[in-house]
Amino acid sequence: MADDAPVITVLVSDTSPLITLASAQSLEYLLYLGLPIVIPDGVFYEATADGAKLGAQAIREWVLAHHERVRIAPTSIFAAARSSAQRVKGLGELSALEAVQDLDLPQGARAILMFEDARAARTLIPDNQILAVSTRDFLVALAGEGLISSAEAVYQRAREAGRHPADLDLLAHLSPQDRAAFEAVIKTARPLGTDAGANTPRQPPNG
Repeated sequence: MADDAPVITVLVSDTSPLITLASAQSLEYLLYLGLPIVIPDGVFYEATADGAKLGAQAIREWVLAHHERVRIAPTSIFAAARSSAQRVKGLGELSALEAVQDLDLPQGARAILMFEDARAARTLIPDNQILAVSTRDFLVALAGEGLISSAEAVYQRAREAGRHPADLDLLAHLSPQDRAAFEAVIKTARPLGTDAGANTPRQPPNG
């Protein structure tokens, strides 16, 4: 990583990646980066309010199990929607936009914002401190480091569970500097339960 490349400090997720990874029983992969994870409250609500919805229970349990690493970010748009009891179209995306705008990033730092919707990615990037990557970008990068067997294995599990994730490539649209920052944080990733400072070979899990 070049000396002037930005540092990645937090990962923020939209609804779709959470549902895809939950349906594939792979939410733990988000923790491999060792970054704090922010889920806007509107995103969490849309993903989990209906307990029968695909992935809802898994997402709830995962957030509870990793509350020290995963934070539900409160937003005014979600609070207003709940108090009015009116349905707000695109509530998850609107709360994600607010949460991203409220991030107090250090000078020169970046946050990863993960999507599966190209339109949402274009809408929710307020400044150059946010790196938009897709679920597939993330999984392909993990596979490239030998942390998982393949992105396709995860997608196949999701499809078998009834989820049909978007095959979106956003990484190609990042600047060389921002791609270097993303690749650098992937290179420091470790599976759960391993020493992040160890130089031992990493064996990919089954998928």
